[in-house]
Amino acid sequence: MDSAAINQLLSANSSIVNVAKGKIKEYPVPGDSGIAGVTSGPDGNLWFTQNDIAQIGTMTPKGDLGPTYDTLPYPFGITAGPDGNIWFCEGYGDAIGRVKLS
Repeated sequence: MDSAAINQLLSANSSIVNVAKGKIKEYPVPGDSGIAGVTSGPDGNLWFTQNDIAQIGTMTPKGDLGPTYDTLPYPFGITAGPDGNIWFCEGYGDAIGRVKLS
């Protein structure tokens, strides 16, 4: 998956879907993780929330899974911040979480 060619990223419970240049490519994520948000990170990887298992996951532009990070229950709403870190909401923790990259 060429991150420069990504037109739209969608999440579908246990998969990340890339819709680019009229083609659809699905990248499964193991288990029923409840993907609720996807963003491009400052490191060039995709970052996504796994709200059913309370984790933030990563995926390379080629579709390979990377490290995961534990969160408070029900993470959602993920974005790359101007500080070079990943920010997300923690639904049942009433908190804003950060994965520190910089």
